[in-house]
Amino acid sequence: MSLKETVRKIARKAVGMQDFETRLDSLSYYFSSWHDISQFPKAQGPLRDLQLADAGMIAIVDKVFRKHGIRYWLDWGTLLGAVRHKGFIPWDDDIDLAIPRSDYEKALEVLKKELSPYSFEVKECFSWDGIGYRHESTGIWADLFPVDFCTADADDPQAAGQLKKESLAYRKKFSRQCRDYNRQSILRLMRETIPEICGETEARSLLYTNEMGEFYLMRMEDVLPAAAADFEGFSLNVPSDPDACLRRIYGSNYMGYPPDGFPHHGAEGERLADRARRSGTDMKEILRELEAICEKIGSRSPLTYGDETPEEGDTAGADPAGCQRGRNDPAGACLPAAHCGDEGACQEYAGEL
Repeated sequence: MSLKETVRKIARKAVGMQDFETRLDSLSYYFSSWHDISQFPKAQGPLRDLQLADAGMIAIVDKVFRKHGIRYWLDWGTLLGAVRHKGFIPWDDDIDLAIPRSDYEKALEVLKKELSPYSFEVKECFSWDGIGYRHESTGIWADLFPVDFCTADADDPQAAGQLKKESLAYRKKFSRQCRDYNRQSILRLMRETIPEICGETEARSLLYTNEMGEFYLMRMEDVLPAAAADFEGFSLNVPSDPDACLRRIYGSNYMGYPPDGFPHHGAEGERLADRARRSGTDMKEILRELEAICEKIGSRSPLTYGDETPEEGDTAGADPAGCQRGRNDPAGACLPAAHCGDEGACQEYAGEL
């Protein structure tokens, strides 16, 4: 045991934290043993309104990315939600998307060009970016994380340990002069500190790290090419092997209850879900706005249905080839049957998920 770990252990015992953490682990084990977390009730009220609006925004982003051939996948807690809940983790309140570095700058340019006219905001957050829709008054937000190609073997503990050391060194260098950095200098610093970062053709793995200390190393074949999964009724991209990726991020018990509570995002104690109430924003109206935007950028997407089914006889945008569902996206794939109910007669849907 290192000196730092020894000091931490003594401190925890002195303030009772060790007993507290043990109790949390016991509660997590109890809940995971007696209740299937995937059956946990969906959020309600303002949080659920925000989640549906987030999903509506990402359905639009998905269409833009498909139109321009940009690769992406759901990541972190959003990936966990897709696998475990077929949508949001019940207490989550934003979206996490990962994009390969080679597609990342193009992705930002495309989002700004296609969506800025509709009150979407693409904001730089040091080494990553985010996109929101009337974010300050609605809370709608998605983080966009650039993921680097890497020569390291993700299955080699020694190589992974070396990358963690280099990532820590990058974080320390950044923290000393963070005010002097811009996007280009951050990327240059990262590549100087982590020499294993490479181009796609030489890559054996995918690396994500940032100045906040977040880190993962994935096998290429576990991520690309992306697969499809249901997320709140929409078919969105996920890694090719979601289970392998989630085990690397959260450990083998990712299907159980988290021992560290149910976190929310926001600033100065305000949750993202509180912003609409504070600003007097009608989130149902926001969903209608997102639907109208989706129609303008390509095809009809029934975002306003949320957890409901469409009205009988609604076949707007019917497929001329004969699909009775009538809601094909710009890439030619049907939207999820949760918004149509005609999956039994649709051959595309049979192989979608």
